[in-house]
Amino acid sequence: DWQRPFTKLSFEERQELQKRLSEHGYYDGKFDGKIGDGSKAAIMAYQAKVGLTQDGYPSLEVLKWLRKR
Repeated sequence: DWQRPFTKLSFEERQELQKRLSEHGYYDGKFDGKIGDGSKAAIMAYQAKVGLTQDGYPSLEVLKWLRKR
């Protein structure tokens, strides 16, 4: 069985991730829960800023970092 390299987010958590990335100035798209190129670029930019591996994955780990800030 293939293991995901990150903890998958629910639809609501993906929307929250987009909203929090927007609040931090990294994302300017819709909060639609769909992780496209804009969301991935925003995630990678945020990961670079806080010193995380820049993989662009919409993970629970990234969301937890955003919630702390």
